[in-house]
Amino acid sequence: MRIFRAILLFSATLFYLQSGVAAIKCWTNNEGYRECGNAVPPEYAQKETRTLNDRGVTTAIKQRAKTREELLREQQMLTAKESKAQEEKRKRDEQDAKDRVLLSTFLKPEEILAARDRKIAVFDGYLELSQITLNNLNEKLNYEQSKVADLERQGQKVPEAAVTEINSLRKQIKDKEHFIAQKELEKQQLREKYDADHKRFIELMERQR
Repeated sequence: MRIFRAILLFSATLFYLQSGVAAIKCWTNNEGYRECGNAVPPEYAQKETRTLNDRGVTTAIKQRAKTREELLREQQMLTAKESKAQEEKRKRDEQDAKDRVLLSTFLKPEEILAARDRKIAVFDGYLELSQITLNNLNEKLNYEQSKVADLERQGQKVPEAAVTEINSLRKQIKDKEHFIAQKELEKQQLREKYDADHKRFIELMERQR
């Protein structure tokens, strides 16, 4: 049955082409068969159609209308592409601005390393003083704890002031340790920044040669 119908459709197409009609429209019906005629029926207007000349050669193809889901997906892809392009441009502009500052601040790569070492020396000074303070706090805590231990061994009551002092020392030690750890992190970040600037400066100078 399907073969017979396909033969009929093919024969009809030949009839249209051989009858002197200038252009024939062809489309696929809802059952998957190709049909041809002078005009596309309204129910198939949104589907892909082909225009044939009097020799049966396809001269034009009208693509089918896209579904709502396809249009939405295309819009999402376009939005994502535009967002990516904007982000890449923002990063390029940001890098260009940093490069201009770098080139206007230093004349030689050695100057960057020198600036790095000066700032690291400042951090080392803070860290050295902080470590001395931390050592003193630990010594004082050990002393206060030993006094409390002696009182407890002697069966005497521990003064509230001694407990308060020990708790205060513990808090100061914790705060100082946090401060030292934070400064160590900042020093490492500073070193990485200047090392990256040093590398970037050399790259920029090589481009200008």
